[in-house]
Amino acid sequence: MPNKNEYRSFDEINFDLAIYKIEKEIAFSKILMSIDNTQQEVKNSLSPLNIIKSLGENFSSFYSSNNLKSILSTFAIKFLVSKFQK
Repeated sequence: MPNKNEYRSFDEINFDLAIYKIEKEIAFSKILMSIDNTQQEVKNSLSPLNIIKSLGENFSSFYSSNNLKSILSTFAIKFLVSKFQK
């Protein structure tokens, strides 16, 4: 629960209102800066060059980790088994 202030004059009220207004403007500016930073990060990460680079890295790690070989060998075994069953 917020503290209750007892004001003795309208000047004290106006002073607090001015402080609250400045705090609100600062908070709003922080939100706008955060939105701008997020938009810039999204633009940078979704650029065509970064997407191609990411796909290349993923393909190279997929190929080097023997996943491609295991998938191809599994496919070949299933293919041979289906041929022998016919």
